[in-house]
Amino acid sequence: VRREWCLGSGPVLLTVARLTEQKGHRFLIEALPALVAEWPSLVCLFVGEGECRESLRALAREKGVEQCCRFVGARNDVVDWYAAADVVVLPSLSEGFPFVVPEALAMSLPVVATNVNGVPELIRDGIHGLLVPPRNPQALQAAIRTLLHDPWLAACLGKAGQAEVAAR
Repeated sequence: VRREWCLGSGPVLLTVARLTEQKGHRFLIEALPALVAEWPSLVCLFVGEGECRESLRALAREKGVEQCCRFVGARNDVVDWYAAADVVVLPSLSEGFPFVVPEALAMSLPVVATNVNGVPELIRDGIHGLLVPPRNPQALQAAIRTLLHDPWLAACLGKAGQAEVAAR
C-alpha cells in the first residue's frame, strides 16, 4: 500500500469508517495542519465511503492539508491498509462497538480514539491506546503528536492492545 499509493517514508495515519458526520472525520482534518507543519511528509488515509466525502475534501483544501489526505474509498483489503499505518485514529462522535479498534489492536497498532460510548470498553487510556474527548481537534493533535514523537510508547501501546485482543 505504501508503494502503490506513493506514501513515502513519513508517518501514516489511518482512519477506517463510513464518511459520515457521526464519525468525526472533520475534527481529524482540523488537527492535521499543525501535524503536517511538524511532519511535512505525513499522510492521512481515509478508508471508507459516505455522503461527507466531498465536504471533507473541501475542508482539507480549506485547511491547506489536501496534499496529505488520501480518500481511498471502501476497501476489502483493509488488513493491507492497517499494515501501512503508524497510528490508527477514530475521531467518532458516537460509537457502538467500533470493529476498527480490535482490528487495529490485533495488528499491534496504536490507536487514538474519542472517549465515547463503547470505545473505553475496548481501549484503556494509556494502556492500549490514547483516548481524547470528542469534537476536540487539539486533543486529537496532541495525542497523535505524542505517538509520533515516541515510537517506543506507540509500540508498547500496540503490543499491549494486541495481547488484550488475543486474550479476549
